[in-house]
Amino acid sequence: MSAPDVGFLYQEVFVERCYEQQGVSLKAGDTVLDVGANVGFFALYAAAAVSPGGRVVCCEPAPAAFDALRRTLAANQSLLSAVDVRALNLGLSDGSQTRGGLTVYPRAAGWSSMEPDDAEVRSNVAAFASAALPTALGALWPAMGRRLAPLLARLQRTVLLRGVAGLVSSRLLGNASRVEVQLTTVSDLIDAMDAHLLFPSHPLALLKIDVERHELEVLRGVRASHWPRILQVAAEVHDREGRLAQVLALLRAAGFTSITAVQPASMKDSNLYNVYAHRG
Repeated sequence: MSAPDVGFLYQEVFVERCYEQQGVSLKAGDTVLDVGANVGFFALYAAAAVSPGGRVVCCEPAPAAFDALRRTLAANQSLLSAVDVRALNLGLSDGSQTRGGLTVYPRAAGWSSMEPDDAEVRSNVAAFASAALPTALGALWPAMGRRLAPLLARLQRTVLLRGVAGLVSSRLLGNASRVEVQLTTVSDLIDAMDAHLLFPSHPLALLKIDVERHELEVLRGVRASHWPRILQVAAEVHDREGRLAQVLALLRAAGFTSITAVQPASMKDSNLYNVYAHRG
């Protein structure tokens, strides 16, 4: 994982608290299922929020990211002593297959995906750069930032900016590889946890999903009988081919009374949304 990737994840999870917004919250004793745990930043955040007595089950299919996740948890054992944290080298899907191909990006672990789309990544990087560039320049050179603001506004969507974003994303997407990973569903995982007495009949306080374009399949892997046990959902959704509308419709059908889709300011004009759902 690259240094910028680490900084971006830290900002998202700990500073912006991107998975605990819009009425979604955690408290001591809660149980959390972290789908797409990556290197473990949200696992640490959730563990602190549900301590003491809580449970965090982390699922990460990418081998290198899973190794980093285990190292993250091992390095923070003193902080996790009052919480039951489990790390599983699994991907979650809709149950149509038990194995699947995962595209892994060594320089950007957070972009690993069952459904890779380099063109979408480049577009989203351009949107992020467009939103971040004026702020970054203003912070470095306040006077210059003020003078350049009108020019930057015109340049943000030019070939120049898209070219810079393209170079950045091409580097981060470089050396991609495809690995076969084990897949299960949310419901099969809940059944397995029940059988091993890890959280039998416990409500699942939060189902967190960040799986790079595979979020709808993860949600489809929840059986109707299990939805009442899931009290809150926080998911990153890539709105392509009507996916956002499908996710919102699925959550409404699952009985959630409060559902909100928010586009982060840093991703304005991208197809990325954060979706929050709870039962009121």
